[in-house]
Amino acid sequence: MPRLPQPATVSPGRLVLRYIARGSEHETGAHLTAATDVTDVDAMRDDAELFADAVKPMLNSNSNIYAWKVVNNDGVALYEEAFPTPVVGTADDSSGFNTAQSFSRAAIGKGRPEVGLQAGQTRTTIFPDFYSPTLDVDARRLASSPLLGSALIAFLNNNGQVGADVYGSKAEYRPDMALQFNAHIQKTKGL
Repeated sequence: MPRLPQPATVSPGRLVLRYIARGSEHETGAHLTAATDVTDVDAMRDDAELFADAVKPMLNSNSNIYAWKVVNNDGVALYEEAFPTPVVGTADDSSGFNTAQSFSRAAIGKGRPEVGLQAGQTRTTIFPDFYSPTLDVDARRLASSPLLGSALIAFLNNNGQVGADVYGSKAEYRPDMALQFNAHIQKTKGL
């Protein structure tokens, strides 16, 4: 079966949040749409603040999002800035949750290019540093609350610049989060 042609556009890079969860440093990010002006620092800052607000319900109060950056497709930082006040996680992991450095939740989307062109997959992964043995039992979990990712998925689906595939086509994210224990992180940092 012949493949569809690739779009002529490409994402100019990713908006990335830098955060600390129980002492471990992590990054999460999402591709930008092809029309995004990565030199418009004010617009990128506004989107970074909205992105951080969408992620904070998934992180506990021991976690904080302390900086953001825009990186090109080679991973080179084009601009980086600390938040004036770190964004602190709001999840209450005190009842029924277990600490787990290797556990991750991922929002998965697919680009919506013009008809007749290839669509790329995209993924935004969060290491919340805890999991629930009663909620997090399947490979996918409906993002039915901000703790489970509903705010993140809404942000990625509704923001005009953030949440695209590698071609820069705006992506549509699934209503569930992919859940995983990551073997490499388990080996290096423990559960």
